[in-house]
Amino acid sequence: MMAQRAHHEASLVVRLAGPHTVMVELVGRMIQVMLPGAVITLTDLTAARALYSAWIEGRLMSRRTFRETWPARSYQAPAQTVTAAVRISGKQPEPVIFGKVPVHSPSGRGQVVVRVGALTIVCDDRFAWDSQFQAWRQAYELAYQLWPGGLAPDTLAARVEAKVANRQDRKLSD
Repeated sequence: MMAQRAHHEASLVVRLAGPHTVMVELVGRMIQVMLPGAVITLTDLTAARALYSAWIEGRLMSRRTFRETWPARSYQAPAQTVTAAVRISGKQPEPVIFGKVPVHSPSGRGQVVVRVGALTIVCDDRFAWDSQFQAWRQAYELAYQLWPGGLAPDTLAARVEAKVANRQDRKLSD
């Protein structure tokens, strides 16, 4: 009897509440984004663009979702501990973005989830969202400087927002 191979694609879910520190650094010719509990390594401009584009799209969701200005129950990690590391390279699948208004969210403050490929980041309040959005913008800005051929961060943001608006217009007309 021949053994069958099983393939499993690992995934990572990071859940964040409250303001937190995210470090974005250039390591060799790669960009590392150090979140509480995880390190995400971007190896090229295409991967950086995919992640930042997802966060731009998520920003549109966050504007409708986070109505409260109070933080969710926050946590303070005693030290930056990495429990998972992910490397993201090349083209990524379309992002999946969704949100929950405060009344339906576990934190009671709203929730936005951004998933790109096997990476999912859950922001349980506006403060976590703001920390993450700034980190992914900073990562893209660094990628734009490091690898030639990309769109300027503001130009990319305008294109992603126009694409989302166009998609929403098509849904309304269907």
